[in-house]
Amino acid sequence: MGQLKQVLERLNHGRGSIVCLIGDAGMGKSCILEELQDHWEKIAGSGAPWIESRGVSYDTTRPYGMFVQRMLQIFGV
Repeated sequence: MGQLKQVLERLNHGRGSIVCLIGDAGMGKSCILEELQDHWEKIAGSGAPWIESRGVSYDTTRPYGMFVQRMLQIFGV
């Protein structure tokens, strides 16, 4: 968790990153993201953007699967 919070601190100072959080169902990934979002709001302000993308296992072999999932999330499909 400390390393993930450091990523957010660097992001707040203009150094972007991509973080991929992978784990089996029930491992607590959503809880980690909620805690990180709370930390982000504390350091960057409540109006700072927070964008999450969630992939699905059946899209791992499809070209642009994660991109398609993100577009579906953006457009509420």
